[in-house]
Amino acid sequence: MHDDIPGASLLELKPEELNNTELRLWLKCRDDLGKGLKTKAELVKRVYEYIRTSKDKNIVDPDLDKIYCGRKERMSTFTDVSEEEAGAGVKDLLAFWTGCEVLPPPGQNLHVLVDSGKLPSSLPESKSCFHRLTSSPQQTEYAVFKEID
Repeated sequence: MHDDIPGASLLELKPEELNNTELRLWLKCRDDLGKGLKTKAELVKRVYEYIRTSKDKNIVDPDLDKIYCGRKERMSTFTDVSEEEAGAGVKDLLAFWTGCEVLPPPGQNLHVLVDSGKLPSSLPESKSCFHRLTSSPQQTEYAVFKEID
């Protein structure tokens, strides 16, 4: 989860190299709001305490709506098909579909449009700005999608 949440990692920096906002976010990612800590020195000391006691490994989603955990859960639905089995990877599919290699934020859904006017042999089309993938009715199953060259 370290890489999934901005601010959860020190990015190979020493705590004293971060500013107060970054230190507070790092602590918040460990479910510590830093109450009572007023100075940078106090924040740095707390971060070092977490590292010394190995509590720095216990990371939580700092967002009230749990957007980072939600994004990870949604991403797991795309990884049900192994990369070896799929040929192109999940990131490739997302890049084609949305223009990005990560899932869109909550509230922005991915859409699949089945167009009965498309030929079975035609390639899927993407409208990445709208997160929309259009395919023919024959391409609604993964096995058929996989056979298209």
